Amino acid sequence: MIATILLMSLAATACPPAQMGPSLNQAVGQTLTSVRSGNGNALLAQMSHDGVAFGGQGGIVPYAFLADQFSRKRDHYCDLFVCQGRVGHLNALFSGGPMDNSLDAAHARAHVVLNARTPKALDLGYAYTTQCKWELTSIGAL
Repeated sequence: MIATILLMSLAATACPPAQMGPSLNQAVGQTLTSVRSGNGNALLAQMSHDGVAFGGQGGIVPYAFLADQFSRKRDHYCDLFVCQGRVGHLNALFSGGPMDNSLDAAHARAHVVLNARTPKALDLGYAYTTQCKWELTSIGAL
């Protein structure tokens, strides 16, 4: 009986797969707007609470460390925004240009490449949460 109730409640809270694509586009738009407008708090709100991987070789940076860096405007914050008059190396990659994305609905993951097929390509990774929301899980230059 308890197992049946649990399964019914899980089914009732499942996110409709048809919603994944449009909400991914919205999440990418919010990410771009946050960086382009210099709004670190808005970008931090989109990041996974499990942490974010930076770069192809970089490990996962815990969310608490990122929140501290953003509040102090240091380290990864400076990579993404402008610090002491210097544009961060990742910030420059958040410009307009062709975009490619691959959505893996079965695993609730997506990769978006901005400035696709150019020397300034930027790879953003997202994970779809049980709250039907995309979270930013990785940022790296290609």
